Amino acid sequence: MDAVSRTSALAGRRIAEDADAMLTAALAGVDPAAWVRRHVTATARSVVIAGERFELGERARVCVVAIGKAAEPTARALVDVLGERVGAGVVVGPAIDEAHSVGPVELLRGGHPLPDAASASAGRRVLEICAQAGGDDLVVFAISGGASALVCDPPDGITLADLRATTDALARAGLDIATTNAVRGRIDRCKHGGLLRACSGRAVALVLVDVPDGDPSVVGSGPTFAPDPTRIDAAVAHALARVGDELPASVRRALARPIGTSTIACPVHVVGDNATAVAAARTEAIARGYAVVQGEPLVGEAREIGRGLLARANLRARARPVACIFGGEPTVTRRGPGRGGRTLELALAAAESIAGFNVDGTDAAIVAFATDGRDGSSDAAGAVVDGTTLARAAARGLDPALALATHDTAPFFAALGDLLHVEPTGTNVCDLVLLLAR
Repeated sequence: MDAVSRTSALAGRRIAEDADAMLTAALAGVDPAAWVRRHVTATARSVVIAGERFELGERARVCVVAIGKAAEPTARALVDVLGERVGAGVVVGPAIDEAHSVGPVELLRGGHPLPDAASASAGRRVLEICAQAGGDDLVVFAISGGASALVCDPPDGITLADLRATTDALARAGLDIATTNAVRGRIDRCKHGGLLRACSGRAVALVLVDVPDGDPSVVGSGPTFAPDPTRIDAAVAHALARVGDELPASVRRALARPIGTSTIACPVHVVGDNATAVAAARTEAIARGYAVVQGEPLVGEAREIGRGLLARANLRARARPVACIFGGEPTVTRRGPGRGGRTLELALAAAESIAGFNVDGTDAAIVAFATDGRDGSSDAAGAVVDGTTLARAAARGLDPALALATHDTAPFFAALGDLLHVEPTGTNVCDLVLLLAR
């Protein structure tokens, strides 16, 4: 990957090579296309997915419906493996080139992080494709992070502008993804089992999980899952308490109506999650001679996690070399218009605690990384901090406190040359943070 090795703080240092190798291993461990090629097979009369066999009649088709940041590579792998059995389908992603075909599967772009007119058009088309699948057909859903914004179909009385305003209010409040998606699922016909209800044929879901607790029903606001009324109602109540006054009246009215019960279900296979990525990074760290400490999940405000990261790791008391590996998805309560995201904010908040840590010949650094390759409103995947970060910032007249206060962390790290830039990774399983010392 070489993203860490190229940063100004760590260039040429062994610790950078180690961090690159750990992140590369983590991404490989949650590569959805590789999962498909390992776990999906086809014969003349059946499709087998992770050991589960789906018998197909002579005229039965497979329909591929892939939505999310990992949709295109997953769909391409499914078409490669299933071949002529794939008769139709649709792929919706944030950066789709519609000129590049995937066999008989349509390619559509949706809006992200806010739904837009393309999201609404894609949502209607996805529902049409699902409804066209016959009783003998098999619909293979591939759902990954970003799906909630990429497709939408608001019910009567709620406009696309209402959906956008609601999504923006939830994001600015720093609510966790489960709460956010509980609200979005209540005001969108594609979500909370909407795509599965549209199917008249059989279905199976492959889910790349991008939520910290590994719950596949939260991903994409659960388009193939019946909602749990108790959990959804509690999450909606929490959201209303936080941002109710900021939501459109049409949305508040919809959220006040009771949620219906449903028994719809289809088989679900988890393609990868944050724990899988952490485990792969851990294996690589051990192979490189590190003693590994697995940190607690990263849940909560990113800057607060960053400030306490070194204390969590108890690094000074450990033998060298040591790798503390954290996974999860912090939140950011936005109070300014700056460019950045969770990992950049966490890294900058951690800079003070690691300042001057390189003592007794110890080489130490913190690497914060978004596994989809894009952190928030920046074009970076993350950033690196070490014992020299604040000193180098001061020499350039940069103010870390101001950058944090305005959430303008991307320009801060760009000025230092310590942003991590990678190509889109084709996967999305929350964030990874490495705290390395050797």
